[in-house]
Amino acid sequence: MNTNNNGALNIQIRRIEGDLAELLFNPREVDLRVGETLTLHERESGRAVIVQVIAFRSASYPALAKE
Repeated sequence: MNTNNNGALNIQIRRIEGDLAELLFNPREVDLRVGETLTLHERESGRAVIVQVIAFRSASYPALAKE
């Protein structure tokens, strides 16, 4: 579960490599901005880490191109 001060958000962690985490989310559902901080909670253990948004990239899905 990923949360900020507003509660739970629909965000998935794609991968964590070194000190960078790649997050997947629908920008129509979640309004994040560069500089914003999030607290990522691990469901099983309850451990958490604070991350800061530093950049955005768009994902491409080949199935969408067919539509």
